[in-house]
Amino acid sequence: MPNAADSRISVSFGKHKRTSKNDRAKRTAAARLVRTTKYTTSHSNPAPSDEELSDPDNDKENDAVDRPTPSDPLEKQKKRARTLKSEVDKFRKKAKYWQEKAQQSKEREQRLGNAPIERENDLREVIEKQYTEIQEKNGKIEGLEQEVERQRIREEDTKESVQIRLKEYQRQIHALKAKTSRIPGRLATAAKHIARTYNNKADEERTFFLKNSDGVIPDEARDVFLDLVSMDAVPANKVTRVFKRIAGVFGIEVEGDVSRRSVGRITKEGGNASKLQLINSLKDAKGITLSGDGTTHKNETYESKFATIITPDKKLQFFLGLKMAVNHTSETQLAGWIETTEELFHLAYQSGLILEDDARVFWNLVTGFHSDHAADQKKLFELLKKWKEQLEREVRGERAIKQLTDNEYACLIFQGSQVLVQKVGGPAAWDALSTEERIHRIDEMRKQVIRDIGEAEFEKLSEGEKAEVDLILWAGCCMHKEMNAFKGGCIGLDEYWNKNPHLPPPILLPNRDNAAAIKQAAGTEAAERATARSERGAIKVASLAGAIFRHKDRKRGQQDTLRFYFDQKLGFNLAFPDTSNTRFQSHAEACALIITHMDLFIEFLTYVQHNKGSGKLNHMEKNVLDGLNDPATRQEFCVITLYWLAISVPYMREIRGPQAKEDNVLKLGSLHQQVIDHIDVLIEEPERLLGPDASATRGSLDGHCWERPDAFYAAQKHASQQLPQVRGLLVHFLKKAKESWLRFMLEFEEGGALSRATPEQIERAWMEKTNDLNEGAFGSYRQTSRMNPTMSLDQYNARQMYKFNQTSAYLHTLSPEMRQWLRKITRTQDESGANRQERIHMAQHRQEVADKRITKDLERREKRQAAAKAVDAVTPILALTELDYRVSRAQGTAGYFPVPEITLQLKWHKQHGVKDAVPQTESAWGKREEKMRLLRSAIEKYADANASQYLHIPHIASHNWSYIFATFSFPICIHSFGYFSTLARCLLFPPKLLKICRSDLRGDYIFFTSLISCSSLQSFAPPLVTTIFYSMSAAYSSTLIIILTFLLGVISFPVALPPRDNQLEARMPPVGSVILGGLQLRLMCSRVTTEGDFEMIGGTHSKNHGRPIAYDELQWETWALCIRTDCFTTAIDSKQTDPDKRSVPIFIHFELPFREGSTKRVPTHPLHAKIDWGTVETKTEYFAKFEAVKFHSNLDFLQKCVAILLRDHMLYTTDEKDKKKKTLLTTVPEWDRLYQIMLHVGASG
Repeated sequence: MPNAADSRISVSFGKHKRTSKNDRAKRTAAARLVRTTKYTTSHSNPAPSDEELSDPDNDKENDAVDRPTPSDPLEKQKKRARTLKSEVDKFRKKAKYWQEKAQQSKEREQRLGNAPIERENDLREVIEKQYTEIQEKNGKIEGLEQEVERQRIREEDTKESVQIRLKEYQRQIHALKAKTSRIPGRLATAAKHIARTYNNKADEERTFFLKNSDGVIPDEARDVFLDLVSMDAVPANKVTRVFKRIAGVFGIEVEGDVSRRSVGRITKEGGNASKLQLINSLKDAKGITLSGDGTTHKNETYESKFATIITPDKKLQFFLGLKMAVNHTSETQLAGWIETTEELFHLAYQSGLILEDDARVFWNLVTGFHSDHAADQKKLFELLKKWKEQLEREVRGERAIKQLTDNEYACLIFQGSQVLVQKVGGPAAWDALSTEERIHRIDEMRKQVIRDIGEAEFEKLSEGEKAEVDLILWAGCCMHKEMNAFKGGCIGLDEYWNKNPHLPPPILLPNRDNAAAIKQAAGTEAAERATARSERGAIKVASLAGAIFRHKDRKRGQQDTLRFYFDQKLGFNLAFPDTSNTRFQSHAEACALIITHMDLFIEFLTYVQHNKGSGKLNHMEKNVLDGLNDPATRQEFCVITLYWLAISVPYMREIRGPQAKEDNVLKLGSLHQQVIDHIDVLIEEPERLLGPDASATRGSLDGHCWERPDAFYAAQKHASQQLPQVRGLLVHFLKKAKESWLRFMLEFEEGGALSRATPEQIERAWMEKTNDLNEGAFGSYRQTSRMNPTMSLDQYNARQMYKFNQTSAYLHTLSPEMRQWLRKITRTQDESGANRQERIHMAQHRQEVADKRITKDLERREKRQAAAKAVDAVTPILALTELDYRVSRAQGTAGYFPVPEITLQLKWHKQHGVKDAVPQTESAWGKREEKMRLLRSAIEKYADANASQYLHIPHIASHNWSYIFATFSFPICIHSFGYFSTLARCLLFPPKLLKICRSDLRGDYIFFTSLISCSSLQSFAPPLVTTIFYSMSAAYSSTLIIILTFLLGVISFPVALPPRDNQLEARMPPVGSVILGGLQLRLMCSRVTTEGDFEMIGGTHSKNHGRPIAYDELQWETWALCIRTDCFTTAIDSKQTDPDKRSVPIFIHFELPFREGSTKRVPTHPLHAKIDWGTVETKTEYFAKFEAVKFHSNLDFLQKCVAILLRDHMLYTTDEKDKKKKTLLTTVPEWDRLYQIMLHVGASG
């Protein structure tokens, strides 16, 4: 615990803090005394008036009292000097007191020599601090002594000068009294003379006519009207009445009237005069800096333009007006700047103010461009830079051409003409051009020649001269720098919570609809989307609070209620920051206000709730209340408030404050480096803002007092409750803010154009520190257009240019001839209808844009449709065997898989395949190898998905034991005891038919799942049978298995089939059935060979239109595909490797095959499709195509054949009533479903 000595020391330190304000007040008084003395000395020559000699503290009622003598200021100064001396004595006493205290501390240190080392160090530090303070006090005493001496000397000088001036004043007063005594007599004499001379004209002189005998409004009246309308915002239809009332005060009668149209033209005259004023100011200019911005108003794009003309002794700022634009691209903005400057120079040329209509004079003087940090503005700066360089080279080239002879110039033009003709394509192509086109090209060629000469002349300059000629610098708005840095820090808050999932984030604040979706549809995509679109955090709460406490619609919200409530609680009104209108720093200020009066805001919302009839807060108010009570959101309030106080406010104090050191944004590089350095210090030492000894001296950017001390202490109070989390949150906020600061201060980086500029160049490129002029111009236009909806843009520009550019004084300097010309040109402009033409131009442009977009949409739609048709026409590869075969083919051989075809296959799977099997963006597909892997994956996913669609295999656990037995036991029995299963099946079916499905365990499963019984016994085998089957080994249970097989397969075979499934029944294709043994055959896919089930017509010979076709049974194999009643086969030489020697026997008509030794035809599926072969040659060509895919598996071969026929539009259907009416098929649904079933169950033939 601290002892008594420490307490005395702390008390003394407190006294020192309290007296620091008195010290500052004394120093301020001394400074004022110095300034007063200087002013008295500097104004010693002119004679002061009676008012100057009077006491400023006396009011008008004390005029009768004798005025004090001029020596009173001296008495006050003496009194002030005596006061200062007494203060010096007090400081000496204090110094003596501190010396005694230091001596006492030393003695106490000697007495405590045996105390612990820690106490000794503490005492030593206290002594050192005291000694340092003593030294500082001694320094202050010496300074005050010197100041007293200087004041004494100044007092003596002042006394002497006052005596001299007093004598001069007395002499002047005596002369003025003499003159005053003679004034009444002179006035009486003059009155008698006037009455005698002008008695008849007195009434006429006191009448003012608004129009002369010619009906023209005189310039004096025009000037008054212009000032009233433009400077004082008097409505045009009321300005005449205002003028008459003012004249009536002075007893002047005004005759006549001025229409609103005339007043409008008068204001436009002021706008034209303002343009001439700008051109006239260029005579002494050494540089011009431009600034601009864009915005939208009522869905129209507006651009604002300002220019600053830098002269040797002053800087003149000019408003160039607002202008509508078709869009906000950089190219359009550049065209707007060029058009504006050309209009200015053309107007000045018409007036005779300049001798040449050449706007290049303006552009060659441009040295800087100021804007925000948007990408379009940076691009605009680059375009302006190139435009300036181009015009400068033209001017330089023209000066050089004037020094050439006629022959040299003609030679250059001739060479340029030859190059021009060659570019067009020769003399014939040149002659084919129109006259206007040729003139345009010749003019461009001439300008290019001039620019080339100018570039050559420019290269002759030194590097310094080149930099001076091409000087143009860019700077961004400092307000936007701070705003974007603050935004970057707020984004860092969200990142902090995402990087620390173990910490509870701020409460989610969804709107009413999103809240309902999250609550009522939890776990759905709608809820996820609502959560993703909802916001959280302090900024969101501040925004919602602004909508409640200060809504931009003044009729809504709790605005007055909040003010009255705070007036009751705090004793003063409190306006919530205007976050509803997104004012600069409004959100940060709102966070500071909320954290300062957190409890009052919570209490106020409760107060609002109980004052409602329903007794409930609305959804927005409930969100604000939840956010105020949320601990994580409070942490964000603290962090934002501390950053605002430590960085934002001090920075903007230097940018916009009255004590700013620099007025040129180009000289603020050190300030921005100071911002980065201070942020680094706060990142390393967040205790400067969060620690118990935090202060403005160490924590603020400029070291001055906090803007809101109450907000700082409130933030510290709330932060101390969860200090570790707030510290991490603050550090992350500062890091992200620093990143944004560095990104938005690139113009100050080393190696840039600004770092290479000289101080003279920086002064030539002077620019404002913010873009407030353009921002304010838009705000002013919105307010004016709201109050004057019918005011044209030209009228608004004329008024604002006249007011901002201070054209009133310039207008009075113009000659009567120039004033007359202004009236004439304004009348011509007003009658031209340019304002309406501009509106029509905007409408036409929008129509053109709409037409172009419609055309592009149609083209895009056609392309999509064509692409969709191309994808639909693709024969998809749905089997991995076919894919492996295509991949195995070498480039240049038949069947090679090129990349475009792979891409089409992927597009087909993207459109028709499994969802998300193929990425939506084609750029993510990669190259050939990646596409192949992706296609393989898509085929696998497609097969799995469609297998469950076409063949529904129910889950085992959901069915009875007979199904389990039939699914597993019976096929195993068949394979374990092949001859028994063969015997069982032969008893039920003809052996030849069984051959088409016998392959392996999978084939047996296909066989059984492809049959559906006509009768059913749904439960036969009890659970005990299955248990016995799985528990007994095959060696000891063969007899039991044989009996079970016979019973299940022969006597009650339907029991072993799956339960009847309506979905399976619906998905199976319709058939033209042939009943065999009470069963309906559903699958028919067979590879036909000479050894197979199909009887080849004529045994080893067949006839083709009467011609026998022979083949070798051991060498040839035949594939058959039957589509309804049209069947075709092709015999392929399996031994011959040479394609040219391979013969393809063609069967023009091949009826449904018969079985050997049977008169029954093999049943086939009616696929409702017929083949249009065309000619024999066409059919031969297609069999050659079929031959190319012969190496595929049986099933894939048939699928490929169908795909080829579909692709070439050879499959069709006929109308039942009109057999001649054919309809082309793009797909065969029955075949597709059948193919998928066979593909899933693994059918191989």
